Amino acid sequence: QRTWLFRLFPNGIQRRRLLRELNDLERYLADQGNASRGALASMVVTKDDLDYQYALQTRLRALYALHVALTWSLALMIGVHVVLVYRFQGVLQ
Repeated sequence: QRTWLFRLFPNGIQRRRLLRELNDLERYLADQGNASRGALASMVVTKDDLDYQYALQTRLRALYALHVALTWSLALMIGVHVVLVYRFQGVLQ
């Protein structure tokens, strides 16, 4: 699981580090080990892509919730403002 910092600012640092470590193992492995290393590298790429999409969706959900909360508070303040305007004009006694 990724950190909250990754959810705010997704990046490919961990992906590049893991792929570099896997590529460094290439010369030490036999053919079967290199095939497994290639499969593992593709899994790392897929997992990183999924984590990146999840981070962006989480950020989008948070911004949407913030937007809805601010919209409703603005609507409430507009209502209070209208009531105060009518009250000071003497329309509402």
